[in-house]
Amino acid sequence: MSVPPELVGAWRRVGLTLDDTRLVDCSDVLWLQTPTWFADIRLRLLPEGRIPTEGVPAWLYAQAAFAGTAHWSSPMMTWEHVLDYNRSVAPGSNSLARSDGVLIESGITTVAGRETPFTEEWLRMSGADDACSLHVEQGACRVEVGGWAIELRDARPEGQFSAVRYRVNGGGWKVTGSLPL
Repeated sequence: MSVPPELVGAWRRVGLTLDDTRLVDCSDVLWLQTPTWFADIRLRLLPEGRIPTEGVPAWLYAQAAFAGTAHWSSPMMTWEHVLDYNRSVAPGSNSLARSDGVLIESGITTVAGRETPFTEEWLRMSGADDACSLHVEQGACRVEVGGWAIELRDARPEGQFSAVRYRVNGGGWKVTGSLPL
């Protein structure tokens, strides 16, 4: 099933909990969701800063970008990565629920060999009626929702993987972050 309208939008991660412990989020995470595709870019707030990684799965703090198709079967969202810096092949599935205007994503991750619950809290950055657009070609995609865009290009193995985050500013698209990984 395609993604319902209430989940389509631009979302910023505003909270992170691992095993009932609230973490300091060292990343600026933007997730763009259309009715069929998504894009996600995770940039460190202080790229040169020390990241508190002990006992925390790398995916919670690592810089990354990925995009692909999304499928909804309430309450579960499944994201299948078509483009991914880490070349993930397994889809990710987690439950989504609303609480006080925040979208709560809940799942299980492995920490020190033990299955551990986590939550990511997401705040909508776009209006409910903001337009979405999607451009997909071999090895590349651009997802736009409202005034936000994420563009990914994977030219590996000969070239590089790159991801760029944009925001509409002054009538045009301005780069607000990138990952030349």
